Order: sequence, then C-alpha cells, then structure tokens
Amino acid sequence: MPTITFVCTANQCRSPLAEHLLRAALPPASRWTVRSAGTHALPGRPMDPSAEQVLGERGIRFDGWTGTMLTRPVVEESDLILTASHAHLERVLQLRPGAVHRAFVLAQFAAFLNAAVDEGADDEITDLADIRRLVLIGRRGVEPGEPTAWDLADPVGGPVAGFRRCAATLDVLIAPLTRLLGGAQAKPISATS
Repeated sequence: MPTITFVCTANQCRSPLAEHLLRAALPPASRWTVRSAGTHALPGRPMDPSAEQVLGERGIRFDGWTGTMLTRPVVEESDLILTASHAHLERVLQLRPGAVHRAFVLAQFAAFLNAAVDEGADDEITDLADIRRLVLIGRRGVEPGEPTAWDLADPVGGPVAGFRRCAATLDVLIAPLTRLLGGAQAKPISATS
C-alpha cells in the first residue's frame, strides 16, 4: 500500500495529529497507509496528552499509538513525506537525498496543490505521479518566500488551546490532499511511479 509519512521533531504533537486527522478524513476503504515519525523521537513514547485530548474531542481513536524515529528506512518506505517545517525537510533529505521529489513542507505542499486546483489541473488524478504533477504546476503560482515561512508552529509545552489551533491549521493543510485521495472526491489514487 502506498504510504504517506508526516514528520515533526518528537513525533508527539504535530505529526501524530496530522497522521490521525488525515486517516480519519479518508474513506474507510482507502488504499493509503498514513503514519508519522520524528527527527528526534523516542520510539515507543505516547503522544503528548494535549494532542491526545484534541483527538479525543474529535472522536478520533489512537489506541496503542506510539512514536517512531525518522530513519532512512522510514524515508525509503514512504511514497509521500510531509514535514512540519523546513528543518524537518532538510533532515529527510540528509537521510535520503533521492526523496527530493516526494518530500515537502506540508504548508507549502498544500499551497502548491491549491494553486494547481485553481488552475483546473486536477481533473485527471489517477496515481501518485499525478499528485507530483500537480505540485509542479502549483509551484509556478506560489511565491517561494523564506523557507521557514511555511513552518507549522509547535504547540508543545503550551495550553491545550494551542493544540486545538494546530489541529485546525492541519485540517486546512491536509484538505487538498484529502480531496485528491478520495476523502471528498471519489478519485482512486495508486502509487504507480
């Protein structure tokens, strides 16, 4: 099954929230495996309690979930890698430079997809190569700006309200991908590339 991996630092807040939010948004029969990892994760650690609370408030189950360290095999096994920040993207590419065409900062990736959809380029989505094509099309219409401008704020150490804001931001950022993967439009996606 094709795999999407979200990456943050400790794999306790942003990336597990993104993992569970996307998984919950996809149809039950989705062919995609959705997971997360952290550049400095301690394998086996649970999610931050505030992240767990936010998922619980939304009725999203996460029984038995534990953190995963970002390693070269995790990168190699991932068909699409979406990072919380530019620094996380750099770490992915240090582990596997060849991942450059399938690894993106999540907020920038969402902006590229939205720009491509605005151009009407999303009518023939059948596989992962089509999503990459959309990213290239959308990239032309998005100002690059400073790399860190696309970073997702880390709510760690703050009140649960910050985790709710993070989840709300993630809802917006994963929405274009959710639509392409059949969460809002029934378009089959495969990993044939």
